[in-house]
Amino acid sequence: MRLTPLAPLYERLGIWERIPLAIAAQARGDDGEYQRLFGSARQRTSVLPEHLLAEQALNVLALIYVSEQLNAAAIYFFAQMKKQSGGDELDDEPLDWQLLADVHAYFFTANAEAWRRFCVELDLVPTALVDLNHQGWMLRYCEERMPAQAPDPETLLSEMRHAGHDLPELVTADGLLSSWKVTLRSMSRHAPC
Repeated sequence: MRLTPLAPLYERLGIWERIPLAIAAQARGDDGEYQRLFGSARQRTSVLPEHLLAEQALNVLALIYVSEQLNAAAIYFFAQMKKQSGGDELDDEPLDWQLLADVHAYFFTANAEAWRRFCVELDLVPTALVDLNHQGWMLRYCEERMPAQAPDPETLLSEMRHAGHDLPELVTADGLLSSWKVTLRSMSRHAPC
């Protein structure tokens, strides 16, 4: 274990001096350094409303959802564009652009269904958290139209196997819903589901 020469000074670091160092340690996988930075921070006791951490966790989950959905939509549209333009090769390996589009349309649709069910189980309006965390129009546009583009699970699994991808099963709305619940529980001691 090699300590940085600055380690004895870690107790003196301010918040915005500590955060870049902690993020850099995490990014390079240096758990020891991260723990030293974390453990040397001054402690503060705060009084917070009991619901605040759960509410913040839900907003973080909404940001994750928005990010996943916009990523899936971007790949879907990129694959469609490549397919229409004749597609070129990436990394010297030709891609099946239609299959890539189908996979991401399917994921987008399954994830949207999982998110809707997750919010309904929490008595939340599914669009409320998204609207608080994303002001763009593309996500709503895709939520309205992507299900019509997504293949059913059996068709997609068959397409993937035909293309040489031997998957035992596809991700499902049920599996994604379970994942949303597990993540909420890990972020909040007050997860009702």
